[in-house]
Amino acid sequence: ASYRAAFERFVADMPEDGVLVAWAGSAAIREVAARARCRVVFYALSIVVKLGLKLFRVDIPGHHVRMAMFWALLASSPLWLLSGLAAGFTGETPGTALSGLAAIGAFCIFTVFGLVAASRTGQETAP
Repeated sequence: ASYRAAFERFVADMPEDGVLVAWAGSAAIREVAARARCRVVFYALSIVVKLGLKLFRVDIPGHHVRMAMFWALLASSPLWLLSGLAAGFTGETPGTALSGLAAIGAFCIFTVFGLVAASRTGQETAP
């Protein structure tokens, strides 16, 4: 079975009150998502970052941009969880706002580090 067929089955099985989060950069994904019975949310932050990098004449493949952002989100996830936990226990306070800001900052820092590493891919020299 193909990936597309599996995705089509997944979309068909989504409940009407569910939410499908899909990448907007693929015409095939958009085509299948258009048939979803549930609400569909597309994300395209990596496309915006890729276009921003082009302004600075930094050529990093889109796949590398998405991977850098995925790993940045994963690496910063403990701070996101802490922020949600703090908000759940204390409500909206300056401390919860600060923990949310720390999570956003960590995500941005990890993304930059990932993009720097991706820009150096293939430039290593042999010892």
